[in-house]
Amino acid sequence: MERICRLLNDALTPYQTHLGLADASGNRQLTVHDRLAGITLRRTVSERQLQEQRLLIDLVDGLHRDLQ
Repeated sequence: MERICRLLNDALTPYQTHLGLADASGNRQLTVHDRLAGITLRRTVSERQLQEQRLLIDLVDGLHRDLQ
């Protein structure tokens, strides 16, 4: 998951991301922070979204839209 966090951080610069621990269903809490305002966005993501390249790209695209 460290590699995924680094990829997310690179893709969402200047924002920083944090992935929480997996719950019983395998979902994780993804939190996007901005340096000034703290938590900017929070979303629940599935393990599959983080592991499959196509789904990860879709996730990043969606986060970009939400952050704009």
